[in-house]
Amino acid sequence: MARRLTAQGYRVREFRRAVGDLGVAEDVRNAFEGITHASVVLPMVHDEHIVARYVTNIIDAARSTGVERLVFNTNTTIPDKPTQLPGFETRRAAQEAFLASGIPTVVLRPPAYLENLLAPGLLGTDAVSYPLPPHVPVSWLAQADLATATEVALTTPGLEGRVLDLGGPASLTGPELATSLGVDSYRPLSPASFEAMVGTAVADMYRYLATDEGVNVYAPVSDPALGIGLTSVAEWMAARS
Repeated sequence: MARRLTAQGYRVREFRRAVGDLGVAEDVRNAFEGITHASVVLPMVHDEHIVARYVTNIIDAARSTGVERLVFNTNTTIPDKPTQLPGFETRRAAQEAFLASGIPTVVLRPPAYLENLLAPGLLGTDAVSYPLPPHVPVSWLAQADLATATEVALTTPGLEGRVLDLGGPASLTGPELATSLGVDSYRPLSPASFEAMVGTAVADMYRYLATDEGVNVYAPVSDPALGIGLTSVAEWMAARS
């Protein structure tokens, strides 16, 4: 994201743990000083009180420094109905807080990133594995497209207040994903086997996606309001060859 914006001629400041702490209001305010547009992605933290403090500090800093546009990437699509799962609900609460803050805000809600498949043991020469049953459709998104969508959301007038789903060009079941990647088969993993890598909160999200209630949560393709081209799974795989 930062590389893309820099290449487009924008001056970019990154805020990472090495630079400051989202839980420290002064660190966040210092990071926002002189910033006109902000792209916000929360860390992989799902304690509701910690996340709420992060969001409050971001909102206070953005207000006090006069941020003109804030784009919040939830890093997941969110079920229509509330769940008991902190992986979804902390992001729902953050979304609502940013939209109610008075700061011109755009929310982007991507499902799963194609780059997730590059984690060890998931994508091989003959099979692809992921912690979802074969029948669950997923609208896989390339991170390059996320960067494009974020730039559009940061700079396009009229998107303020919008909540935009951000998926790939098509929703694919597990076997369809394997075909698009050019491998022989799809091998579902159990969320429990994935838990050591991603933590309990994220593993519980995948357990929910395997239920009748959650089966289509990761299926939405991108909202046409963004007006961007999207990379198919086959194109993404070809680019890696």
